[in-house]
Amino acid sequence: MTDNERLFARAIAPGMVTYPPATGTKRFARDMARLAELSPAAVLTAKQGLYLRRVVVRFRRQIPADIVALAQRELAEAEAA
Repeated sequence: MTDNERLFARAIAPGMVTYPPATGTKRFARDMARLAELSPAAVLTAKQGLYLRRVVVRFRRQIPADIVALAQRELAEAEAA
């Protein structure tokens, strides 16, 4: 995980963001937060990285604006490539 991906994973952790119960997004967020804490050297696939950024943008009202802006910028770069 890159430093930004770890930042995004911590920002979307279930304790930081409120999710609808029993959703795949909540499970993904929990798994990413756990991965950021226990295995920071882990490498995410391209799809995992894109989805991580999309989740940050989707729940933008519960996440600090600077983190959301960074995720939007990286998401735009990734989708343009």
